Amino acid sequence: MINKLSEKTNKILNDFAESQLNNTSGFMTEYDSMSLEDCVDRNQLSYKPGFSEEYFIDTFKLSMITESLTEQYAEAFRLGADLYNADWLRTYINGFWVPDELGHADPHKKILMNFGYTEHELDLMLKEADEQTSYKENHEAGLMPVQLTTFGLFQECITDYWYELQASLFPTGSNAKKILQKVKGREALHTVQYRDMTALQLEDDPGLLEPCLFTVAHFEMPANKIELVSQYESKAQQWIPLMGGSVANLLKKIITHVQQISDDPSLIARVVFGMSNGKELKYLEKFPRAQLFQLIKSFRGCHGLVGEIILEALGIGSKVAPLPGIKSFIKQKLKLWLTSNIDLQKALT
Repeated sequence: MINKLSEKTNKILNDFAESQLNNTSGFMTEYDSMSLEDCVDRNQLSYKPGFSEEYFIDTFKLSMITESLTEQYAEAFRLGADLYNADWLRTYINGFWVPDELGHADPHKKILMNFGYTEHELDLMLKEADEQTSYKENHEAGLMPVQLTTFGLFQECITDYWYELQASLFPTGSNAKKILQKVKGREALHTVQYRDMTALQLEDDPGLLEPCLFTVAHFEMPANKIELVSQYESKAQQWIPLMGGSVANLLKKIITHVQQISDDPSLIARVVFGMSNGKELKYLEKFPRAQLFQLIKSFRGCHGLVGEIILEALGIGSKVAPLPGIKSFIKQKLKLWLTSNIDLQKALT
């Protein structure tokens, strides 16, 4: 598929990328790392039932090793930028994202050293992970610039939430909590940047939505491709509630960003379920009155019913205008029926 943006949008994206060059404000510093030496009193850490110090350590191994392979992820972005002549993407990745991300592995490394690991042991882990991994060859979510910025949006948003949970494990005012919150803030910034870059491309060419949805359907966190920590990544979802979070809250964060791109509830459903419009309509076909279903399909806004239900369940809400008269009545009845027949909590997890 051709990914040719207008001259105006290319200029906006290029100007943004150029504006980030040498913008090191907020980057992690050597002082930040030094402040984490001998900073953890293990007796001050308390865990929820089902979570242990072993799991705690595993979460930091997961974060440290995943962050350490920033250059490998960047190779996939550079490849996409070269294939589609997206100079703005290469500039952003090389000039801002990589230099920022390169400082994110060390805080996790320093925290692990508080739990008895030597720097040499951890460096060997990082070396092994790098030698075992070929991320660029295993990236399966698409290489179009809009796919890569969509991937970045999801990856950074999830990482942002993960670091929020890790920071919450430390006492208020502790250096570890402060530094992890700083790293979290950088991930939050990248989330917004990737979101806005994605929105600009979709606004310029709505036809790029399908490649975006391909990325959503094939999205995996990079750690799944790293043999040394894939076992930890597979447990991350079950650890989230044990760390004080919830998958629903994470999904809410993601959807809030997606809504900044489009408030179409049918798109929300497709993002959440990784489904096509046709598959979404399978839910509607379960409605017992076939003739009424055919009528409903013709009503504008009804294809997004599943999306509206998800938004309401997460407490986000939708800006879609209500349907007039009898259509609104029928739509509400259909939503009630769908809500009672879809195991939403199971779907969200």
